[in-house]
Formats: sequence, structure tokens, C-alpha cells
Amino acid sequence: MAAEDGRVAGLATTIIAPAGPDCWHRCTAFRFPPAPGTLWGRPHSNIFDFEATTQGAEWIDELNRAARAIMDHGAGQLLLGHVDWSAKHIRYLGQRAHVVYDWDSLNLNKEPVLVAHAAMTFTYIPFLPDVADSPTREESLAFIADYEVARGSAFSAAERQTLGAAMTSTMAYGARCEHSLAPTERNYPAGSRRAILAHYKNGFLHA
Repeated sequence: MAAEDGRVAGLATTIIAPAGPDCWHRCTAFRFPPAPGTLWGRPHSNIFDFEATTQGAEWIDELNRAARAIMDHGAGQLLLGHVDWSAKHIRYLGQRAHVVYDWDSLNLNKEPVLVAHAAMTFTYIPFLPDVADSPTREESLAFIADYEVARGSAFSAAERQTLGAAMTSTMAYGARCEHSLAPTERNYPAGSRRAILAHYKNGFLHA
């Protein structure tokens, strides 16, 4: 579905919700954000070994370290949100999303962080040839704009600082996973997360 179609970002507003007392009572299976100062935490799969593949990944680590420093102290309401936007976790009837699966991907974090993660990953459809894993920067920005419309208000300047840092951090994590699988590769394939990160660095929101 095209990023310009606000239905995707509109869906995000339905699965990113305030973390109020009622939610604490009913939602017991969710992940907390990393502790302040954490660079990566545990990768989502055992096939990725970050500790054994540090050589050559210093530039990725540095970009994420700077982004994490902003995110740790950045602005944003604490919310619960779904953080795995693979299309296999959404069931569509026609063009409309009706069911969202994989609720062990529920994450407690600041709203700009959750939205940034969704904006950087919402096109991901694994195992399909000739389909890019990551949206273009323009698609990510269109997703954020659509989300703000569905949200009813734009992010503040302080929230956008958190948002931009989280966009970099999300892409850096994907780049670090790629590096873990190909630690000696330096000519990054076009469209890879390493190539995208190397191009935009910390400028995804304001290139």
C-alpha cells in the first residue's frame, strides 16, 4: 500500500495507545525500552551476533550511540505500540486491515520512537523478490505526515528531535544486523540498510 494512502498510518493510531492504568491492568505481555545508555541490547534473533562482529561496524555503532543519547532524554508521551510491521502480521480484507497479529511485539516507549520505527519499517514484506526491505525516505516522511493527520496534531519541535533520532536508530539496527551477517562487506548493496544509513546518517527527518 502506498505511503501516501493514510490508511496505513491511520492503522498505526489504532495500535499505539496511551499507557494508562487500565492498560497496565490488561496488557501484561509487552517489552520495556532499553535502559538509558544501552547501545543495542539483545538482537531479536540468535543469527545476529553483534559482539563478535564489532570490527567494521564502528560507524554504525557511533550513529546509534548519538541517536540513543537523544532518545533516552527526548520528549514524547509514554505509549504502548506494536513494533513489528511485517505485512505477514496484518490480515487484509481488500484494501482494509482487519486483524493485527504478533502481539508479543507490543512495546512500551515514547510515541515519537514508536512512530519512527513504524515509519522506517512499514513496507517490509520478507521473502518477496524485487521488493525493497525499507521504505524510501519520502515514504517514511509521508507516513509520519499521515500519522500526524490521524493523530489530530503535529509533533512538537522537541518530539520531532526524538522522532529523527529514532529514525536513525531504527535504520542503524537494521544495518547492524546486515553487518553481522556480512562483516567483511564494504560495498553495500543498493537499497540495503547499510547503504541507506551511510547516505542519510542522522538526516532522515532533516536531510
